[in-house]
Amino acid sequence: MSSADNITPSSGKKVSIIIGAAILSILILLLAFFAIDVIFLLFAAILLAIFFRGLGDWVSSYTKISEGLSVFLVCVVLLVIFGLGLWFLAPEVARQIGTFREFLPKTIETLSERISEFSWGKLIIEQIPAWEEIFNGVLSSKFLTNVGGIFSTTFGVAANFLVIILL
Repeated sequence: MSSADNITPSSGKKVSIIIGAAILSILILLLAFFAIDVIFLLFAAILLAIFFRGLGDWVSSYTKISEGLSVFLVCVVLLVIFGLGLWFLAPEVARQIGTFREFLPKTIETLSERISEFSWGKLIIEQIPAWEEIFNGVLSSKFLTNVGGIFSTTFGVAANFLVIILL
């Protein structure tokens, strides 16, 4: 008697059920993995709505404005405050970045001079590539890809924030 004779219709049905359950489980896990961003966005939108509603209720209790209008006013005031904060901070951040770009080479030069006073420092400095090599490495496609990833992540965060506000 061969092993093929031992297979019954019920065992084939059990195997089909197990395979189907495994495939269904994998599909559910994949759906949860790809939907996690949406779930987090919805959760953040709910938390933000609760925050705005709480502030709106507080404003409504003191001003006798309707709850809907008070929530709208709270949103507008917070967006104006956020926008003004960005407006006033942007020039300072740009100035500090310019200062950083100006003083970084001088600081690195001073550091390398101090380190080269030691014998172990000279060995380390000899291992560091020249500025031209570093600059060429910075302009490589890998670096530009990373910078592009940073910008796409930043814009993704901004877009998610807008989605949260709209939700």
